[in-house]
Parts: sequence; structure tokens; C-alpha cells
Amino acid sequence: MPHLEELHLSNNCLENPRGEFGHQNIRQLYLTCNLIDSFEDVHCNLGQNCPNLEVLSLAECPLKNVPNVECAITASVECTGFSRLTTLNVNTTKISSWKDIDEFRTFPRLVELRVKNCPLLDEYTAHERRMLLVARLPNVVILNGGDKIPENEREDAERAFIRIYLEEEEKPSRYHELVAVHGNLGKQKSSLMCNWAIS
Repeated sequence: MPHLEELHLSNNCLENPRGEFGHQNIRQLYLTCNLIDSFEDVHCNLGQNCPNLEVLSLAECPLKNVPNVECAITASVECTGFSRLTTLNVNTTKISSWKDIDEFRTFPRLVELRVKNCPLLDEYTAHERRMLLVARLPNVVILNGGDKIPENEREDAERAFIRIYLEEEEKPSRYHELVAVHGNLGKQKSSLMCNWAIS
């Protein structure tokens, strides 16, 4: 299969990859609705063995613990996959922490991300979810389908993000990055400021 560039293996009860599969030419791989629960195994095995992978769907897999791709590359360890990945679908997975969301920034070429119906996002409205994701992921240009994120939306999201964490004791690193860009913004009443417990 020397010219194979797109492969669909959804709904096949596949478990975590162990290095048994690899293909130099594959650019699009669809693994939706399988039993894969280790993102690290996907990164170290499929990512490594499919070096030209650009599009990957892991939707409806019980995935969690997103790997830090940048650290793997910097450390020159064997887990150096996803170097060409631009598009990723992790809808309806088990991602449950903002730390995991932040790891998507370490994917060197990722610009399009689908991340819906994850436990982490369940407590927020659609507007809140989008605002938080846009503010946290400056590398993502297209979020959950649709058009390119406009610059004015990104700036509004980043400013709202600063105000959300203004009086929180523990602030994410992204907060400090955004303060360096937009300054220390004053408190502003908003539905986004009410009864939030974001970590």
C-alpha cells in the first residue's frame, strides 16, 4: 500500500497502539469510537510510526492525559510524533483538566481542533466554553469547525480570561502571558465572573 494516504479504522474495538502499525505515507487517520484510552501511546506509537500524519480523529475514545509533545521533542526521546499534525478531533473523550487542554499548545503545527462533549467542559455554557478555549489556545485557528477565529474574538476572549482569574489565588500560566500583552485589566461584572471554579 505505498500510496495509502487516508485510513478509516473507526468502530473496530481497537485498543492502545503498541507500535505494531506504521505507514510513511498516511496523512489522515480516523480512529473514532475505539477503546483507545492512552493519548501517550497514540503519540509514541502511531505518531512516531506515521511521521507524515496531518489529520487524526480520536473522537468518542475514552482518552485522557494529553501528552506534552514539545517536551518529547526537546528531550530527543523516542516519542517525537505529531510533528506534522495540523488537525485533531477529540470530541466526546475523557479529557477532564485544563492542564490537558493547555498541552495542545505543544503540538508544533496544530491549527484546527475539535473538542466538544468532554467532562471538563460540561459545566459551562457554549459561549463560556468557546471563550476559555480560544483564550487558552493561541495556536488554534479553527475551533470546533466553522470559520477562522477572528482577531477581535480572540482579543475579547483573552481579556475576559484575565478578568476571570484576576482575584483567583492560583492563576494559570496563560494568565500571566495575557497580562503581559493586555495589561492588568480592571474587574468587570459579567456572567463569566459568577460562581466559577476553574482550575
